[in-house]
Amino acid sequence: MFYDVIINISNAILIFGTVVIGLYILINGIKRHNSGLVFLSLFYLIYSLSTIIKVVFGLVWAQIAVLQSSAPIFLLEFTRRTFLRERKDMKNRIVLFYSGTIVTYILSVYFAYLYVLSNFSNRNLYAIGSTFDILSMTISLLFTVYASMDALKLLDPQVVERYVIRRIRLWRNLSILFIVTYDLWFIELPFPESYPILVAVIVFLSLIYMVLTYLLWVMPDFFKEYLNRDSDVSPAKISEAEYLEMKEGLDDEKLTGDFDEISVEDLNYEILHVLGSYLAKQIGRPDLACRGLIRFAAKKHSPNVKITQFNFNRWMQILDTPLIEQLQRVGLSIDEATTVCVNLRNDFLNMQSIITMIAH
Repeated sequence: MFYDVIINISNAILIFGTVVIGLYILINGIKRHNSGLVFLSLFYLIYSLSTIIKVVFGLVWAQIAVLQSSAPIFLLEFTRRTFLRERKDMKNRIVLFYSGTIVTYILSVYFAYLYVLSNFSNRNLYAIGSTFDILSMTISLLFTVYASMDALKLLDPQVVERYVIRRIRLWRNLSILFIVTYDLWFIELPFPESYPILVAVIVFLSLIYMVLTYLLWVMPDFFKEYLNRDSDVSPAKISEAEYLEMKEGLDDEKLTGDFDEISVEDLNYEILHVLGSYLAKQIGRPDLACRGLIRFAAKKHSPNVKITQFNFNRWMQILDTPLIEQLQRVGLSIDEATTVCVNLRNDFLNMQSIITMIAH
């Protein structure tokens, strides 16, 4: 009896924690205009909502399969929007993962429906349906594991701060842990007395998952500092002295005057820091000056939008004509500026995950 109470309390904590994390990610996604985070929040909220419905109404998986088994589809879209937008080299793999997840979802719902029609008597139908449900969730999670590993290969550790890289690595590992804990729920042990042990293991792993997921997405300062330990990247923050150095680095009175319209806080934004470093390698100007050039382009393109609210599409637009115009102002020809921006856009495609993974 005591054991059952502990398990129920643990499950209640897990459900509550998942809802809180899902709502936090949803609010953060809306605030940052990040649709990928919105889809991730729906993944957590749908999964927790289906669990609540099962507990409150005493239902089994088959009766809410349409809802619960749809969660992986939202995870797919989070992964695509966070790591693989406009990645033409990944098109076939994206189609493969999407097809696998959606087909197995449809099959899981179909066999769950047949199981309900059998008045829950045909256990074979349940086994087949739950197998497809496991496959659907597993495929979507493997997709995010694969995309995370691809992102880790493409990020330059000399430019991107260590905590961002470790955050992606933690997300990859948590996805693997979720696969394990989710699949364990469908195991039917030959000895009923061993079932409480299985549940205890699942609850323990789930608690670990929830705590680490909270730290991953809420990212308190102490955790960011821990992940950013022994970082080789110079801090993105700049001082007033460096701000003046940036102005001098432009060697252009017209551009230097533009700095009066830009705050140091904006220039300290991490994505701008990374893009400025990549641009500096191409045009041979100081990193800080290049950071300023990109900020000029952003301000011209979206004067009334905070830089922290720029999403993927807005950044891609800024790294086109607006930046080409700024590069021409510092002496590059139209062809040279266009080539630089094409290369920078390709770099940005490869490191697009930093939009989501930087800590605000």
